Amino acid sequence: MTAEKLKKLVSEKQTTLIVGLDIHYPEKFANLEELYGFIKSVIEVTAQYCIGYKVNTAFFESLGTEGWRLMEKVFRTIPESHFKIADAKRCDISSTNWFYRKAFFEVFGADALTSHLYFGIDALKDLYLPGKILMPVALPSQKEALDYLLIPTPSGKPWVFYLLERLKEEFTSNDVIPVVGSTLPENLLRQVSCLLDGYWFLMPGIGAQGGSPERVYRIIGLRALIPVSRAILYPKGPESTLKDIEGSARNFWQQTRNLHGNIKGTTEF
Repeated sequence: MTAEKLKKLVSEKQTTLIVGLDIHYPEKFANLEELYGFIKSVIEVTAQYCIGYKVNTAFFESLGTEGWRLMEKVFRTIPESHFKIADAKRCDISSTNWFYRKAFFEVFGADALTSHLYFGIDALKDLYLPGKILMPVALPSQKEALDYLLIPTPSGKPWVFYLLERLKEEFTSNDVIPVVGSTLPENLLRQVSCLLDGYWFLMPGIGAQGGSPERVYRIIGLRALIPVSRAILYPKGPESTLKDIEGSARNFWQQTRNLHGNIKGTTEF
C-alpha cells in the first residue's frame, strides 16, 4: 500500500487508528494454533474500525522458529485493504539491509517497516524499497533517549533535527513516515511537525502509555497515525474477551472519527 492509497483509506474511514498486535500473554494459549486463532479473531472484530495493523515482531521472535512462521501467517491474514506495518526497528550495513528488505517487504508482505536512524541516511536508502514505506524512529518518548537525541551539534542544532533535515533531503513524504512519541512535550512535537511539514507521523504511546488522540490531532492533525496496542487488546487486563476488544477498538475509532471531522484547514494532509 502506497502513501497515496493510505491517504485515500484515511479519507474513506475518517480515522488514522492502527491496531497493534502486541501479544503480551502468549502463555495463556495451549499452543500456537490457538494463539493464531485469537489473533485472527482480533483482526476480524477490529478490521472495521481501523486502517491497519502494526505487528511488533519481538512478540513473535520470542517464540522461536514457529513464532516466525506464525508471524508470516498473521501478515497474510491481515486484509489487503489494510495497511501492514512490520514493527521490527531494523537497519544495518547495505548487504544486511538487502536481506531485511527482502524478509519484511517481500516474504512477509509488509507495507511499512520501522527502522532506526543511527547507521545514517545512506543506510536507510539501502533499506528502502520503492513502493514501500520506511518508518525511522525519530523521537521516542523515553527520557534517556531524548537526553542524547537533543544534544546540540556544533551549529547548536539538536542532533536529531540535523538527522531529520537530512531525511527530508533524501526521502519524500511518500517514502518515509517518522516515528514520534505521542507523549512528548508539545513544543517538541510542534517543532518536528513544522520541520517535516506534509509528512505523516506514526505516534505510539496512545492509551496504556498515557497519550491521547485529542492531544495528538490538535498538535499534528490528520498526519498522525495512531497505533493502539494494549489498550485495545487488553482493555480489562489479560482476561479481556473479544467483546471487550471490539468495544475498545470501537471506542478509539469513535474518538478519532469525531476528532477527524473537526479538523479543518492547514492541519489536513
